[in-house]
Amino acid sequence: FGSAPWKDCDYNTNFRPVFQRRRIFAPPPPRMGGRAATVGRQPMTHGKPLPTSPAMQPSGDSSIGATLVVCLGLSQLVAWGTMHYLIAVFGRPIGQEMGWSAAFVQGGFSLALVVMGGASALAGRWIDAQGGRAAMMTGCWIGAAGCALLATTTGAAQYLAGWALLGLGMRLALYDAAFAALAHLGGAASKRAMSQITLFGGLASTVFWPLGQALAQALGWRGALG
Repeated sequence: FGSAPWKDCDYNTNFRPVFQRRRIFAPPPPRMGGRAATVGRQPMTHGKPLPTSPAMQPSGDSSIGATLVVCLGLSQLVAWGTMHYLIAVFGRPIGQEMGWSAAFVQGGFSLALVVMGGASALAGRWIDAQGGRAAMMTGCWIGAAGCALLATTTGAAQYLAGWALLGLGMRLALYDAAFAALAHLGGAASKRAMSQITLFGGLASTVFWPLGQALAQALGWRGALG
């Protein structure tokens, strides 16, 4: 009989099939995976909605104007160009003047990436609680302080400290905080604005590599960073 549907019949009750009261090929019910499950777009835990921070709840107005998109996009262009792509332009002149190997000079940027990863959890909690605006402003100031340390560096310790500040500044000032601010303003309608802002960030190397080279030739790498 193989896979015949009557192979599980109860022969003591006139071949009454012993089936569950559902279709044989019906898909299984959804599983409640992990600590939380979602119904629609609302996070749920034990059947109740998860509490969300007021700063992360979408505002009533879902429209995001072009002016806001351009302003946030320009801020991302400058932040990526002055912090993330800094090493590509000024790494060689820094090593030549300070007498450091290329590995050590590039190691400063690696330290910044480590700081970014280590600060992610705290930065995420702050953005969840306060929104993206305060985080972006703070990140830009911290990044400026890191550039100032690099511009006045006299030794390895100060150089690495400058990169540590730049790593924290990048964690706060780059896409994460900007996208959180957009999500607060527009909710699901902010997806298009986020895509547009990434175009500005993608142009950072195109704009700031030649600009940084011109500033380094005119002012030196210290003057360009200062």
